[in-house]
Parts: sequence; structure tokens; C-alpha cells
Amino acid sequence: MKECQALLNTMEDLDEDSYNKVLEKLHGDVLWRQMFLDMPEKRRITWIKKLW
Repeated sequence: MKECQALLNTMEDLDEDSYNKVLEKLHGDVLWRQMFLDMPEKRRITWIKKLW
């Protein structure tokens, strides 16, 4: 989880609501965390936008 949070913290354009949505999604699921870390940056951003 720390790796995911560190990666999120590098995303300067990410608003607080999106940041919190991602943390909620990743908190309870190891598979989602691993996929998040392995995603290319462009896909990661798209994935975050689709959480809404």
C-alpha cells in the first residue's frame, strides 16, 4: 500500500477527491494494488478518472 500511496503522491494534478477514491479502491485489495503499480502512467490516469 505504501508504494501505491507514494506513486499517488507524485501525481501533482490529482485532486483530493480522486486521490481518496483511489485509496479506498486499493485499501482492501492486493490485486488492485499490484495492477495499479504495473499500469503505464497514461492508463493509470484513465483508470482513476473512471472511478467516478
